[in-house]
Amino acid sequence: MANASLPRVVCFDVDGTLVPSTTVVLHLAEWLGFTEEFEELERRYTEGEVSNGFVAERAAGYFAGISKTDAWDRLGSLPLIDGLEETLAWLRERSIHTLIGTVTWDFAAEFLSDRYGFDAFCGCRMDTDEKGNLTGSIAQHIEAEEKAAFVREFCEEHGFDLSQAAAVGDSRSDLPLFKEVGLAIALNGTPEADAAADVSIRTNDLRAVIPLLERS
Repeated sequence: MANASLPRVVCFDVDGTLVPSTTVVLHLAEWLGFTEEFEELERRYTEGEVSNGFVAERAAGYFAGISKTDAWDRLGSLPLIDGLEETLAWLRERSIHTLIGTVTWDFAAEFLSDRYGFDAFCGCRMDTDEKGNLTGSIAQHIEAEEKAAFVREFCEEHGFDLSQAAAVGDSRSDLPLFKEVGLAIALNGTPEADAAADVSIRTNDLRAVIPLLERS
């Protein structure tokens, strides 16, 4: 049963939020053997030197010829935050829509959406060939502003105002979305995410957001 005081939509970031101890691409880089190169790209992105598109273009080539099935198999060992399934179950019981909003690869967002039952997702999209193999070419880039637009469009399509949405994230890519939603939660956030959020928490268990959503 829906509760009018609760958000109607909750969007979760991936890297640093649902995946607290690593990132999707670093997890895949260790598998594909380009860890050192990617760590430098990630450092430059974190420090604001380059865009997500810049990082994606340089990382994409390492995925050429990899099947999405194999990538999903690797993502099966992705270390996720505790309490994910329980938190999603709590949200579903209250008819709250759950989204994945990320600037990482959309095939990773799709994997998490398929496994855990999120309602929609966005991410940086890579082309696939007729056999389902990743080509290493970017079909659609995504930056922080596009992530916010994804949530805005979902709310519009389902008849919600952005004031009825909450966002849970941790860093630079969450800042535009934090400005628009009714409740912005920084989970293990960077200083800039903490400053932009309505509330900031440090936790290893996603269930810690539930009391915050209940008080919104």
